[in-house]
Amino acid sequence: MPLKRSAQDIFASADLLIAATEAGSRNVAPDQTLLCALFDLTPAEARFAAHLAAGHTIAGTAALLGITQKTGRTYLERIFIKTGRHRQAALIALLKDIGRTPV
Repeated sequence: MPLKRSAQDIFASADLLIAATEAGSRNVAPDQTLLCALFDLTPAEARFAAHLAAGHTIAGTAALLGITQKTGRTYLERIFIKTGRHRQAALIALLKDIGRTPV
């Protein structure tokens, strides 16, 4: 995955990070602090991303977080940009992989 912004500070100015993960069916939402560090997400964007990774819809996540669906879609657009993903399915796959990785 490409490393952007402050994530490069954590990983000694590297351009990308390769992570090996255990294959399995655990459905664990990624740690929000880790998402903030890896992708330079805001805490609100990280919460939104974690709920999506846990299987919630955009509408359901927005309701849980007390925001409008429009705000949720704005968060999703920003998350796409920061993670380098362009489709929700690709984003969820990435987030689930991160959630399975022991921290």
